[in-house]
Amino acid sequence: MWWNVWKADAGRTTICGCGDSSFSLWFFEFAARALRSGHSPFFTPLLWHPHGVNVLDDASQLRLGLLLAPVTWAGGSVLAMNVALTLQHRRARSGRTRQLGSGRLHNRSV
Repeated sequence: MWWNVWKADAGRTTICGCGDSSFSLWFFEFAARALRSGHSPFFTPLLWHPHGVNVLDDASQLRLGLLLAPVTWAGGSVLAMNVALTLQHRRARSGRTRQLGSGRLHNRSV
């Protein structure tokens, strides 16, 4: 499933660029830009202009975006999302999964 993404160009190719994936890509890019520019990553007027959006109230991947900001800076938000999804997939296969960006540990019963 992931081999085709990494075999092609992981900075340009996703499994699906539709629906929630495109929304997630925006938040990966937003978090990296907020860190680099010194703006608050918790509020943005870029959505629902002119009132703006409290990012913590929205269904965003803010924690992942902040953790993977160096990947976004180096290769873009598509690469950062592919790294996050690949790492999560590997963790899920190991039997002990931790949702990326959270401290909660989940054991999968075999």
